Amino acid sequence: MKRAIAAFAVVSIFCSVAAAQGNFESNRMSLKGLQGLKVIAFVGSGSEQTGLTKNQMQTDVELRLRMAGIKVLDYPTMVPGNPYLLVVVEALKPQEGSSLPFIAKIQLDQDVTLVRNPKHALNVSTFYVSNIGIASPQKLVAFSRESIGDLMDTFINAWLSVNPK
Repeated sequence: MKRAIAAFAVVSIFCSVAAAQGNFESNRMSLKGLQGLKVIAFVGSGSEQTGLTKNQMQTDVELRLRMAGIKVLDYPTMVPGNPYLLVVVEALKPQEGSSLPFIAKIQLDQDVTLVRNPKHALNVSTFYVSNIGIASPQKLVAFSRESIGDLMDTFINAWLSVNPK
C-alpha cells in the first residue's frame, strides 16, 4: 500500500506541475468567444466507493457554470469548436484506517486546426488545472467537491477575464 501511495503521489505531483501550466494567458485566450460548452464528469472507482457520484459532480459543475453565465450545452447541441469541460476526480481504493490521496482535474477540450494545414482539425486540451489532496474515506466526498469547486472558480475567472460581461 505504501508503494501505491508513493507512486500515486509522484505521478500526481508531475500531473499537478504540468496542469499548473494550463492557466497562462495563451490558455485563457482559448476561452474567448466560447458560446457554451458541454460537461463530462468522471469519478474513478476509488472515489465512488466513498460515496462520490458522477451525477453529483456533473450537477455541481453545471450549476457553477450557469451561475457564472456560461451556457451549458446538451449533447445534441453543436457549437463551433465542439468544446467540452472534462471534470475528473480519482482516488485510490479505500482501505480501512488509511487516508486516500486524490486528484481533481478540470480541462477544456475543443477542436483546433493546424496553422500549416487548416483543413486538419483535432480535439485538444486548451485549458487545464488540477489539485491533489489527501483525505480520510469519510471526508473524501467533501474534500473532492471543494477541490473541484476551487478549480471551477479558477476556470470561471479565466473565462470571465477574456469574456467580460
